[in-house]
Amino acid sequence: MTCSGALANFLYPYFVKQQSTHPQLSVFVEAAPNQNIITDLLNNKIDLGIVTRQTVHEQLKQTLVGYEELQLVLPAKIDISEDVGFAVLNKLGFINHPDGLHFLDEVFSSNFAADYKGPSSLHIKGYVNQIQQILLPVAQGVGYTILQKRAVQQFSQQQQLKIVPLTNATHEALYLTQKRYRQLPARYQWFETKIMQLLK
Repeated sequence: MTCSGALANFLYPYFVKQQSTHPQLSVFVEAAPNQNIITDLLNNKIDLGIVTRQTVHEQLKQTLVGYEELQLVLPAKIDISEDVGFAVLNKLGFINHPDGLHFLDEVFSSNFAADYKGPSSLHIKGYVNQIQQILLPVAQGVGYTILQKRAVQQFSQQQQLKIVPLTNATHEALYLTQKRYRQLPARYQWFETKIMQLLK
């Protein structure tokens, strides 16, 4: 099973609980960005994945299982009582991550369309690919980022963050994805059902 780091952190405890009652189960969970998940599914390296993009491919089957809110996150010291626009954000600098530019494009296209001219117009201040570390530079005042609400809620230093209210809220669809013609063993059914229950 492969999904975003935020979802992996959220789902894994439920998977471990199932494994503890069925010790013969082997559970493999990995965090990866969308494109890696699709590639690994097509190459038969994984059996199930959750991605945020609908992929038209004759070998893939996708099921919509829920939505994930994206949040624009700033250091707590930034005053958001006045309008936080593209210029303010760009001066601060973007903390990128594996899905960062995709998330940013989704949020900025619907909230800062007049000023945002694509990735080339961004001031990128840093990059980190560990979900637990993405918000650390934000908490330290180094830059801003855009992450799933679930990932923001999992960060321990909540008092060091500020969530910017967006005029147009942005939600990412979550698609449980697998090979269309690959019959998975019956033991996978519990995991598929549990994922649907937790993410709906």
